[in-house]
Amino acid sequence: MVFKNIMTPEQKQLKKHYMDIFNTDAGQAVLKDLQSRCFKYATTNTSPVASINDNNEGMRQVLLHIETMMSPEGMEAQGASNTQTEV
Repeated sequence: MVFKNIMTPEQKQLKKHYMDIFNTDAGQAVLKDLQSRCFKYATTNTSPVASINDNNEGMRQVLLHIETMMSPEGMEAQGASNTQTEV
């Protein structure tokens, strides 16, 4: 049995909003800046202080969420939908 996530109309609209914002030249510049600031290409597990690691990982998770929303799969890639249908 295989389950496929189905996006709700609200989730589809949210994905469209992400695409509308981040597919512009300004949006791409902001995304590039976030990639450099939010540990996309660096480890977040460098400090012996857990709260610093948690904060860095939180920033990284926000960036990864934006990038996931920009992907063709969008929210389906995250399994964000609670609605599933048998395929």
